[in-house]
Amino acid sequence: MIAPDGTVVAMTLIPSGGERGSGSRLSLQAMQALGIALTDLPTVTVLSDG
Repeated sequence: MIAPDGTVVAMTLIPSGGERGSGSRLSLQAMQALGIALTDLPTVTVLSDG
């Protein structure tokens, strides 16, 4: 994942179980790793290695 400030973190993503296109959730640990404040509503970029 790439945070708005350019921070890059490799992590395993798990489907939320919702319908396709219904949005995603980001864990508190992921937000901390990306340097995102818990009160922010960030836009992150997700890249696949496959």
